[in-house]
Parts: sequence; structure tokens; C-alpha cells
Amino acid sequence: MRKAILILISIALVLVAAAAALAQKAPQQEMFPEIGTAEVKKMMDGGENFFLVDARTAQEYAQGHIPGAVNVPPEKFGIIAGYLPNNKGILVVFYCRGYG
Repeated sequence: MRKAILILISIALVLVAAAAALAQKAPQQEMFPEIGTAEVKKMMDGGENFFLVDARTAQEYAQGHIPGAVNVPPEKFGIIAGYLPNNKGILVVFYCRGYG
């Protein structure tokens, strides 16, 4: 189980890095900083308060996900506000399976 979690975190953060690379030309890059697997693991191990979003399909989520992650599949992005925490000061971290 722990290995699967680390694999999911690794995949997610590779995707975050890819998205950040694509966003480098966009002025919003500073609003969406890139974080690495080590930082996410440290946050999880340290009990830091953050909101983890699994942006994969419901089927993929059901097959396995990082504990504590909330599933918001792509087709639900239009209503994502209903899934996000009320406290806007909480860090929100997204992960998915990548571009396909």
C-alpha cells in the first residue's frame, strides 16, 4: 500500500512539474507553484494541513488513491468549488495520471 501511495505521489508531482513547465509562459505561474514529491511527503508525514485533490476518473480513484485525497474528476471541474475547503488559506494540491 505504501509503495502504491509513493508511486501515485511521484506520478502526480511529475504532472505538476509538466504543468508548471507549460505554464512558465503564463503570468499565473507564481500563483501555482510547483512542489516535488519530497515536499508533499514531508507535508503528509508532518501532519501539515493541506487539501489533496485526485483529478482522475472515479474508476481510477476507486482502484487506488492517496489516503485523504478527494476525487474531483475532470467532468466535475465546472463545479469544483463545492469540493474545496471553505478556508481559502489552505494549500490545495492536485494530482492526476498525466496528459493522454
